[in-house]
Amino acid sequence: VMRKFAPQDDTRDVSALFCRFASSVAASDADRLSSERIDGHDDPIAGFIRKWGLTAEDDNFLRTLEPSLQRLVMDKFSPRGETVSSLHALFTSFVRSITRNKLVI
Repeated sequence: VMRKFAPQDDTRDVSALFCRFASSVAASDADRLSSERIDGHDDPIAGFIRKWGLTAEDDNFLRTLEPSLQRLVMDKFSPRGETVSSLHALFTSFVRSITRNKLVI
């Protein structure tokens, strides 16, 4: 956990940010253990959630989408320089914009 925690220099409440980060890592690990394998195949959604340190809520949200939108979200979601605390909001906003606009790439 400590090696992956890298707050930006202008972060005001590092302690709170670290607590949220540690919680997201713990939730990701728990989600990974419970859902990484389905029918003997790797679960790409679990891998995506783990890669970005997203929450169980984000995992559930992504799984509600039709498969083509799931793939699109996983292919196109690529935040840069975001803090852990803003990833959930950024991800949710990104998914909603794709589903609202029915973006096809």
